[in-house]
Amino acid sequence: MRDFQFGISVYHHQKNTDLSESLALGKRLKAQFLFTSLHIPEEDPEQVRANLTALLQQAAQYNYQIIADISSQTLENWSLTLFQLAQLPVDYWRLDYGFELAEIVSLSQTKGIVLNASTITPSYLEELSKKGARFENIMACHNFYPKPYSGLDMEYVKNQNQLCQSYDLKTLGFISGDENLRGPVYAGLPTVEDSRGQKPLLSALRMFVDGNCDIVLVGDPGLTDQSWQDLAFLSQGIVRLQAKLEPPAEVLYDQVLSERLDSSPYIIRSLENRNYAQAGPMISQEKNAASGKKGSIRIGNEEYGRYSGDLEICRQDIPADQKQNQLGFVSLPDLDLLPYIKQGMKNVLVKPANRVLNNKGMFCQLL
Repeated sequence: MRDFQFGISVYHHQKNTDLSESLALGKRLKAQFLFTSLHIPEEDPEQVRANLTALLQQAAQYNYQIIADISSQTLENWSLTLFQLAQLPVDYWRLDYGFELAEIVSLSQTKGIVLNASTITPSYLEELSKKGARFENIMACHNFYPKPYSGLDMEYVKNQNQLCQSYDLKTLGFISGDENLRGPVYAGLPTVEDSRGQKPLLSALRMFVDGNCDIVLVGDPGLTDQSWQDLAFLSQGIVRLQAKLEPPAEVLYDQVLSERLDSSPYIIRSLENRNYAQAGPMISQEKNAASGKKGSIRIGNEEYGRYSGDLEICRQDIPADQKQNQLGFVSLPDLDLLPYIKQGMKNVLVKPANRVLNNKGMFCQLL
């Protein structure tokens, strides 16, 4: 099972109380990286510089690896050279634009560098290699896109990541938060456009699995409590699924279940409910056949012989089955998570939250 690495983002306009809360919550999801930007046009450069020291001091208490996004404009605003700026206690400098190849190669000898994964080319990486850049000190991070409909598609992200990873560069991409979105547009800060407004857990899984990112950063400064919990579980390799279980199946809530390594495209099979090649508990057959609708939670009954007690979740619509008893359903907002629980990943069924996605992909309250 792969390692799910996360980072959070903080910005200099945040109040100290909000900043402290974000840093503490980030550690709940085992976030290793902290992203910030030193060249947001709407922010006063001198105020950013004044706040940076306080940010670095607070972040140091939590042992984050800090990534600071800069451009040549940052250096001009602060009347510093790149190498003077690099003396600050920042682990990685993300060089957005305006830097010469020779500067980047030289800085990579002693400092961590993050290149722009969204615009990088094979010829550029080859030139860095020829000039002697230390690739062990370099990562590649995609842009985020505040303006709606300006983001990338997932296939492009995947291809760019494969290019970077062919040079042994770790890759990073952004997902939107779902609370306290950053201005001035307040429409989320995703890398991939069609993830804008999406449930953060789904966006993260898509970036890890479909986009092949090594590290996912939450671009906005805020997440709902539910999303902090979702990502904290995912950092441990566990996907939380909101589900409605019928008595007596409610005992399954909050139990961690493991998907088989040899995953089926049709169902998620739990390893915990029976021993391999041995008869499971004999469960009486119910009158009605279990539904095969996507999201159905079913358990094999006595008609299945040694497969009695085999717990499964339907990833897609399949036929109803008299040899299965119905236990419940995965809630509608979480059906899109089902394809990503495979090859040994774990899941846990939880009671539905009081929030769902509306038809525009944004969150709304249940009545």
